[in-house]
Amino acid sequence: MKKSMVVLGVVMAALLAGFVLPAEPVGAANHSVRFVEQLPIPESSALASAASELEPGSEAAKDFEAAMVPLRDILDEYSSNFAGFVADWSNKGKYIVNIVDRTGPGANELAELISEYGPHLFELREVPMSDDEILRKMDSLAVGDHSKQLLAALTEMYADEATGTVMMTLDENMVTIKDDAKIFIEDRDEQRSARVSEVNLRGVANSVGMDFVITLKPREQVTPASTRTNSSAPYRGGAWIRTTRTLPDGTAGLCSLGMPNLRLNGVNYVSSTAHCAYGVFNQPWATSFLGENGSPLGTVFANSNTAGYGPQIYGEWLLIRASTSLTAFTGPALGSTATSDLTGADFAAVGENASVCTSGRTTGGRCRLRILQRHVYKTMPFKTTPSNSDPTVNVTVARLTQAKYDPGWNGVYTCGGPYFGDSGGLAFYDDSVRPGKKWGYGMFQSFTTPSSNTNCTYYIQELNGIRAKYPAITVGA
Repeated sequence: MKKSMVVLGVVMAALLAGFVLPAEPVGAANHSVRFVEQLPIPESSALASAASELEPGSEAAKDFEAAMVPLRDILDEYSSNFAGFVADWSNKGKYIVNIVDRTGPGANELAELISEYGPHLFELREVPMSDDEILRKMDSLAVGDHSKQLLAALTEMYADEATGTVMMTLDENMVTIKDDAKIFIEDRDEQRSARVSEVNLRGVANSVGMDFVITLKPREQVTPASTRTNSSAPYRGGAWIRTTRTLPDGTAGLCSLGMPNLRLNGVNYVSSTAHCAYGVFNQPWATSFLGENGSPLGTVFANSNTAGYGPQIYGEWLLIRASTSLTAFTGPALGSTATSDLTGADFAAVGENASVCTSGRTTGGRCRLRILQRHVYKTMPFKTTPSNSDPTVNVTVARLTQAKYDPGWNGVYTCGGPYFGDSGGLAFYDDSVRPGKKWGYGMFQSFTTPSSNTNCTYYIQELNGIRAKYPAITVGA
């Protein structure tokens, strides 16, 4: 399946030079702000409807799939010079790789990969900033001095890797446009009286160092999906878990287990989503969890929702100190006792237009979730206490992957993906190099449901937020 190696050197330079587009000027002093009726369609959405000539099991499909893991490894190791990739399944398949500097870190390793699998599988695209720089700038946008007013009206934002532009959706019911650089935001948070703030968008764009493209839409309803069986130690991803205390509404915080067998300073942890145990900002609901059959799982060690700007930078997750867990998950059927091994955890972010699966207590296994956008920052409601009658507060959650459920892998999306109770459950994808094994990618976090109950949007919490908080975290012994 792999191609024979060829002599590198001049060949590497020629390959890289031949596949890179001219660089655009970077770092303009006055960044633009532009309002549009509709944000551009993501590249991954446009490719989703493209006809595919990749027949399952064909040599072309095998080559295409086998190249993804080593490509991801290069982009993860040299994230200071790359901004992910887009998987194009049309024709014989290719990867559109976003690179900052064709001679920078990782360029030689990428050239070797191109030589090994063939130049037809790769298209290099020069972009203005790397994954590392994008996340630094987006984090500063989420927690800067300007953030409190702007995030009050934020529905969703992400950076378009190809241009380095922030694509932002604001709640049209809260925003009045003053001119092409300033807006008024009326914050109607139910916990305090309404107040109006003026936000200088061009000033914000200049301080962050990115252009803004903004659309105004009514804020959609986002549902954190917290509310397979017989789980006990050693625990596996996708297992049914519940809190040790019953909440006032009679539930027991039913959720699912995410990435298992995480190791930090010699201690074993498992992950789930933070809203399964806590409200926000030091409002604890539960500090320990059980397996579905009542066996003790462990106590909460770390919760990203309890420390200042945690969710806006690190995402929305918790680590549970577990006695033992396997680098594996349960699936795919709800009643299954089978175990599938995990090769490890992907602390980077798999490319757009690729496919991921989820494993959780409600729907079991769900695959063919098509990735539309990585590193999304989205505003959603969280309870401040466990009571259903108490008010919620809107919180922006960072480092989410946005996906659609595409069961036919033909660009026709449905609402048949993960659901309530799958929250926290493992998200993973196939290890194309080692058949039968998988890579843990994140935890199922939330979903939006249109009024037509079709074409739902799903959000996965990326594991890279945990690594950003705890750089020493690993998988396995």
